Amino acid sequence: MKKLLALALAITLIAPAMAQQRVRVSFSRHRTVTPSDTVQQTNCQRLYVTGAGNLVIEDDLNIQITYAVVAGQFLEFVPFRIRTTSTATGIVCWY
Repeated sequence: MKKLLALALAITLIAPAMAQQRVRVSFSRHRTVTPSDTVQQTNCQRLYVTGAGNLVIEDDLNIQITYAVVAGQFLEFVPFRIRTTSTATGIVCWY
């Protein structure tokens, strides 16, 4: 019983700290992205936007979602395409 209580206490104390940890990934390359309705984005692991607007992202299942983004925003997403209907500017791909 004492071991069970000790385990429950340990989980209660450790779990919130673990939930707040974020995986940090380093990237060694970057490039600007020109929105296209036909060109697939390759190797892109994270997006950075320097100019606010709408960012229309298409995934590999051809599902498009529009994100309202602000300048300086990151998107932790692997895009298949960045559609030409996007109004955000200064889109950068990190990989």
